[in-house]
Amino acid sequence: MPFHLAIVDGAELRFTNTIATFGSPLDISVESLAMESYFPADSDTAEYLRQADLGNSQRVREFRDQFAQLANYTSGASH
Repeated sequence: MPFHLAIVDGAELRFTNTIATFGSPLDISVESLAMESYFPADSDTAEYLRQADLGNSQRVREFRDQFAQLANYTSGASH
């Protein structure tokens, strides 16, 4: 199922996803475990994610300055 996400900077990202489950687990704690992964559905989304990498500290600083209330979510980058 396609997943569309509107970002506060105006970008619209598109993802496709996959869900992996364990067919017949031997451990009850694994019985209800499911892993959901999202992948870029188009080249624009993939490029946006590459540019948004936390290693690109300039973009993170600009985002943090514009949206101060989200600073805790970008704490992995240098301030």
